[in-house]
Amino acid sequence: MPATVEAPVTGATPSSVQSELAAALDRSSGKVSGTNDHVAPSSNLAKKVETPDPDKPNQRFIDGCLGDMEEAKRRWRITLQWRKEFGTDEILEKPHKFFDLIKDAYPHWYCCQGRTGQPVYYERSGQVDQRRMRAAGCGVEELVWHYIWMTEFCYNQLHPSETAKTITILDVQGVGIRDLAGEAFDFLRRSIHLIGEHYPERSLVIMIVGAPTWFSVLWKIIRPLINSRTQAKCKICSKKETFQTIKEFVDPEFIPVEYGGLLKYSDQPDSCRRQSPEEVRMREFVLAVNRRHGVEMVEG
Repeated sequence: MPATVEAPVTGATPSSVQSELAAALDRSSGKVSGTNDHVAPSSNLAKKVETPDPDKPNQRFIDGCLGDMEEAKRRWRITLQWRKEFGTDEILEKPHKFFDLIKDAYPHWYCCQGRTGQPVYYERSGQVDQRRMRAAGCGVEELVWHYIWMTEFCYNQLHPSETAKTITILDVQGVGIRDLAGEAFDFLRRSIHLIGEHYPERSLVIMIVGAPTWFSVLWKIIRPLINSRTQAKCKICSKKETFQTIKEFVDPEFIPVEYGGLLKYSDQPDSCRRQSPEEVRMREFVLAVNRRHGVEMVEG
């Protein structure tokens, strides 16, 4: 999953789904829960979404185009068409049977906030088990769909703000040359394109941590895929420099112990990845929607 996690341009979550999340939030309180029995299924999911004006681009598009209104309109229209074709405005209503599998085989999570309230996203790109996901029927298309789902959930539910900018910690320890080919690179390329095209101006900083000495070679290949404004927000640091770099943007009490901070939710390994309130809430939400549709999680 690529480093830039951007906010949705438009779209709203239906009230029934919103109520399900509210119930999940009330019960989670930072503790992992595997059920959501108090969330009432709803058959009334339809909600009319106000049609955005194609001639009035979102301010983030205007900023991303450096004030060029015609270019902003062009990009805005492309995004509106993409959201219609991809089903982005309804994506949170859809069941997500691969959620548990992807979360387990592809370490990535939201955890706490930055010093001024920004969402903080972590990812370990060098620990992806592509073979396991593929064997369960989860390929590149499903991963791209999941990434858009995550983006929409974060900025429609966890941080519903048009001004919030994401802090991303991309842990590249273990990334190898194999990641520059095949499905892994196809997913990286497509995801970066979608985020750059349709979710502009939502990154505060991207910290690429745990970088090996040879990472500059890999960066030369990845860098052209990222627009220049996002490139300027990237910080590359070694494993030794990781904590100090993250601390510039996140208080130590909200940095996972695995990255030198003080935060853990239990004595279980990787507790922040699996037990942060954000991740608990997200899974509760998925379980509720899946249950309403009669869909079970895929095991792999």
